[in-house]
Amino acid sequence: METAMPTLIVAADGKVTLTPELMLHLGIEAGSSLSAETLPDGSVKLRGNGPDATLEAFFTARDNTPRHAPPLGIDDINHLTSAGWAGRLKED
Repeated sequence: METAMPTLIVAADGKVTLTPELMLHLGIEAGSSLSAETLPDGSVKLRGNGPDATLEAFFTARDNTPRHAPPLGIDDINHLTSAGWAGRLKED
């Protein structure tokens, strides 16, 4: 399923404002830098130069809400892995 691309406006001074969703996707915040690669088809590929991936970023990536749960033991992990491969897990 493809999502609609946001339309960005270029100001007279050449500045473009990114949507909060794009900033989250790129892993950047206000004051961060981006790398831009020009492609032969006339498009530009942007990449966030944010901090290295952290566990906090991993656990909040889905909806930017931290998840706090007790640590899992090896038996719990094995059970979840088996259930996941068998298709018996429900999404939140």
